Amino acid sequence: MSASKSRRRAGDGSVTEYLLADGTTRWAIWWYEPIDPTDPGSHRRKRGKRGFASQDGAYRALRAKIADVDAGRTLTRTSEVSFGEYAAAWLTSKRVSPSTLAHYERYLRLHVLPHLGQVPLAKITPTMLSGHYANLQAGQLGRPPLGPNSVKKVHNVLHQVLEAAFDDGAVHRNVADHPRANPPTAREVREAKPQMTVWTPRQLAAFLTWAREHDPEYWPMWELYARTGMRRGEAIGLLWLNLEFAGPAPFISKRSSMVEVKAKGRQVERVPRLPKNGETHRIPVDQQVVTAMRIHRDRIGKTRGFAALGPDALVFSRPDGSPLRGDTVWDRFNSAQRRYNQTHPETPLPRIKVHEMRHTHATILLAGRENPRYVQDRLGHKSIAITMDIYSHVLSDAQAETAATFAGLLECAAAAGPEPESGSPLAW
Repeated sequence: MSASKSRRRAGDGSVTEYLLADGTTRWAIWWYEPIDPTDPGSHRRKRGKRGFASQDGAYRALRAKIADVDAGRTLTRTSEVSFGEYAAAWLTSKRVSPSTLAHYERYLRLHVLPHLGQVPLAKITPTMLSGHYANLQAGQLGRPPLGPNSVKKVHNVLHQVLEAAFDDGAVHRNVADHPRANPPTAREVREAKPQMTVWTPRQLAAFLTWAREHDPEYWPMWELYARTGMRRGEAIGLLWLNLEFAGPAPFISKRSSMVEVKAKGRQVERVPRLPKNGETHRIPVDQQVVTAMRIHRDRIGKTRGFAALGPDALVFSRPDGSPLRGDTVWDRFNSAQRRYNQTHPETPLPRIKVHEMRHTHATILLAGRENPRYVQDRLGHKSIAITMDIYSHVLSDAQAETAATFAGLLECAAAAGPEPESGSPLAW
């Protein structure tokens, strides 16, 4: 008998199906256990856990939970420790990338532990979390106010810690799941995001033409950002072996990106990060990118020697071959924009961030009616929903143009008169 048809006692629990925002199916389990684990006859409380990737896996987890309830294994002494003590143990148990671990540690250290660290794990309530989020946004905890996106990230880390405590049987439920926890909504995060600034095709072309002559050291990098839509860390992490220019259809095989790990009391480390799916992302490039990279390669060979051009060497690096810092690229791009505007006072460029070169690339493609799915693939977005969300304003403009095109075609058809009679050479 399959797990989906296994029989349970009435009231033991259930499995429900739901959809994520990207359309992926997930399953949740629900069961009941005594409020007082020392008294099996006490009133029972409904508990749940979400996120199962398969229905069979959900049923297996439900049977295990019911077995724990029957055996009295519903809480552990872990619930007696403080949130801070449990969070420290949770951090040491996480098997994630160094950058992700540093991200968790930083949010806990700065925005959670000073205020909730001494609270017993089992005493944290949804109302307590809601008040904490409100204080973070209002800047009432001794630090500058946080925006909705940052507070949402704090909530996500808190949720993971409390979910682990729930899995360990340390708490009856994950209180961060309760509606009263009230973290910023996706809409609040979206509305609080600063409006992106992008260059027009003419502005981008003018900057690249200027940079080739006046910023030759970094011009190849600006060409790469502008013509591929790469992220800053992806370009910094490129190796010479990633440039596949020999065939008739040149492309870049993007395997990893360079990320900076910032931990308190330690120097910033720059480490490569592989994509979550482990796959290589191929980005077709035009001849201008090929030319820019060959000029860059020749310059590196002449100034540093051809040992700096080995397959495993970085395409963009410091003179000693070590990775560039993200701040270095940021500062150099700002300097290039400032110098361009000083020499073009009549037609200055709006100031943009390095990452907005990526937005400029995508916006130009979408405004030119490129298929959004091709743009999604080129940018390496996990789903089309991400592309549609980020560039909804561009797609809305394209839809308006589509409506006008349809109206124009209909008007032309009306002016042409009725359809030809059946049998006419023009009839389909």
